[in-house]
Amino acid sequence: MLREHRTDDLKGQYPDLPADVRHRNVMLVERMYECFNKGDMDTIKSEVFATDLKWTLPGRNPVGGLKNGADEVIAFFG
Repeated sequence: MLREHRTDDLKGQYPDLPADVRHRNVMLVERMYECFNKGDMDTIKSEVFATDLKWTLPGRNPVGGLKNGADEVIAFFG
């Protein structure tokens, strides 16, 4: 279940980002984790992740680097 957010709390971190965009971004991330928790990878692939997804994990370590596409990102979260 998605919870209510106060997107004005994020304004200090992203002062140039309009409140409606901050709210949509928070809702999208929550939806992603909700789908992960339910094991609903099809919805993540078709409705949450962009078709040209590139996910960068910082650092010089075994999990760092670039993940290309939904399948690589989902495999990382595993």
